[in-house]
Amino acid sequence: MYLTQSFLAVNFANCRYINDWRNFLSEYVEFVVNEVFIMSKSKGDENLSYSEFLEESKKYFYQNFFLNSNKHTVGIADFELICKLGSGAFGNVVLSRYTPKNTYHAIKILKKAHIIKSKQLEHTKNEKRILLICKHPNLMKMDYFAIDKANLYFILPFLNGGDLYVTFNRMRRFEEKVTKFFAAQVFLGLEYLHYLNIVYRDLKPENIMLDNTGYAKITDFGFCKVLSKGRTYTICGTPEYIAPELVIMKGYSHTADWWSFGILLFELTAGVVPFKDNGDHVRLYNSIVLGKFKMPSTFSKELKDLINRLLQVDTTKRIGCLRRGSADIKEHDWFADVPWVHIFNKKVVPPVKPVVKDPNEKEAENMKLSAEPETDRFEKEFQDF
Repeated sequence: MYLTQSFLAVNFANCRYINDWRNFLSEYVEFVVNEVFIMSKSKGDENLSYSEFLEESKKYFYQNFFLNSNKHTVGIADFELICKLGSGAFGNVVLSRYTPKNTYHAIKILKKAHIIKSKQLEHTKNEKRILLICKHPNLMKMDYFAIDKANLYFILPFLNGGDLYVTFNRMRRFEEKVTKFFAAQVFLGLEYLHYLNIVYRDLKPENIMLDNTGYAKITDFGFCKVLSKGRTYTICGTPEYIAPELVIMKGYSHTADWWSFGILLFELTAGVVPFKDNGDHVRLYNSIVLGKFKMPSTFSKELKDLINRLLQVDTTKRIGCLRRGSADIKEHDWFADVPWVHIFNKKVVPPVKPVVKDPNEKEAENMKLSAEPETDRFEKEFQDF
């Protein structure tokens, strides 16, 4: 704790204005993240130091969630667009170079017209806020934000390891030790979000990005929701990963994420999901509600037990949703050999490395943005972005 006290002593006196306080709080949370391992090593108390980090993160999140800050706003003209990395209903993700600093980034381009047409304005606001405010090594963050008359630009770190699905698909399936390595990081990310009263709602391999070393970050927070009343009813997510309480419209909270976590463990280790679509959504949802699936005999007894307890249709019996919350998952026998603090601080050598490509080797496509319209049709709707 001495390092934390020193940080406070040096920086506290410099906070004269509101923006100073915001910057100070942001830097403090980042400092606490970096100090967790030092504290744990010196005090020998992993739980105390990590719980302190979670508590500081929660304070910072709720102090800043509804504040509009221009701290990270830049002009899109400062970015050289290199090539397209992916696309979706929202628009495209492109590789770019920020010319003032010569750094590479992935830019998620969101069309204002599509956001309004699909009634995703609030979801998009929440996604931006979460990307800017949440600071965790296993969650994607936003480096910069830009806006013009036609689009929003979420400027993110470029993780050249691709998404987890690419690595998983190349290997067909993972050994349990590999699944465990990625599962531990996803667990920490979900635990952090849940501590902030955020339900994620879109867990799948495609939404887990890898850096060049093989460490993971959860990305795409478009379906995230801050639970003010403890429960929500919106049906969203990937069909094979949807929890039964969503199907029967019972209302749910973080319970749905732990179900999806069970599906993820199953798919990464077996190579297939436990509940298959096969083009028939009705049959898929019936299977999910019944909760019946075939457990592979190749799974260890510990993994079988954890998956069975995660894929409990009754949320009052589902692990992660009981009195001790996520601690029951963290302390499960399957995770017994996981060095949580070392995982958090990226001190463990990844068991697999993704195929990476230097951004300098990406073939330039001479991409250019469409001509900006003369007027902003949605200026009022996006005035507080």
